[in-house]
Amino acid sequence: MKLNLDAIDEVYQRLNVPEVTGVITGRLTKNNRPFNSDKEDIVISDLALNNDQLQRGMLVVNIHVPNLVLAGPSGTDTTQANHARLKALSKIIVPLLKDYWGLDYNMDIEQINLLTEEKSSFQNIRVEYFAINV
Repeated sequence: MKLNLDAIDEVYQRLNVPEVTGVITGRLTKNNRPFNSDKEDIVISDLALNNDQLQRGMLVVNIHVPNLVLAGPSGTDTTQANHARLKALSKIIVPLLKDYWGLDYNMDIEQINLLTEEKSSFQNIRVEYFAINV
């Protein structure tokens, strides 16, 4: 039986490579983004992992990138998502998670969404995870 923490560790191992960690300004972390980070961070967490014979779960990989600041009236939110940077990082990360077969598990991309916040935006990648429960 795989634990949710095993699944997070396996995704972390897939992404803990120089092609990813060498190009972001922040950190690759499990479960939580570094407090008050204003850098590019990648956070891996889980939504659920069942305990059926064919274990199925959903993991989340969030690619956080600071927003671009635009000129505008004082006191208003004049930021917007940095689409170019989010796209560049997504093009590196998605192939590492798409239709990947490990020794006793496999994973694939279920959906990708852009979520925006006040100071940063993030690409939310949902990863389907499957393992045989023996």
